Amino acid sequence: MRRDISVLRDAETEELIDRLKTLVDESYGRDPEAGYATHLRMALDYRTWHVMDAIITGPERGQERKISRRAKLSQGETRFVSYVTLFAAADAYLKSLPDTGLALRLILLDDAFAKVDQRTIGELMALLVRLDLDFVMTGHALWGFFADVPQMDTYEVRRDEGTAAVTTHVHWDGHTRHLQTVS
Repeated sequence: MRRDISVLRDAETEELIDRLKTLVDESYGRDPEAGYATHLRMALDYRTWHVMDAIITGPERGQERKISRRAKLSQGETRFVSYVTLFAAADAYLKSLPDTGLALRLILLDDAFAKVDQRTIGELMALLVRLDLDFVMTGHALWGFFADVPQMDTYEVRRDEGTAAVTTHVHWDGHTRHLQTVS
């Protein structure tokens, strides 16, 4: 159950079918009045297969906090966890694809990192670099000039109603911003 179904051997596929049938039968045994869809939904609910605890660490060394329904996260923490999860999922999916040496490991983010502070944006962009994910982002006042980002091109488009757009292209080399001409 931890691998892509396309790589399962016939015996493993049969084992999976038998296990799901057993789960449906057990659910039916507990509540024969519920419909088949209810029993199938319960059998396919991955939350009953695994137990997972999410733990937030930091900012101080050794500081840990378990996430639960009662232990809520701040808005910023929620966004951070969401982005880290998204990036990890994208990385895992892209790693599962055949390596042709030609494919971009590309993610697109609209209104990226909204309501996230600059320090955290730097951490998230450093994570994108560590995961070797290519990215295209839109956002308000999103520049991305952080030491952990080795290079990047930023394009800003400004337009007041009724006027032509003004574009700015800035290249970041990991240390310095360089204003580029826009053609």
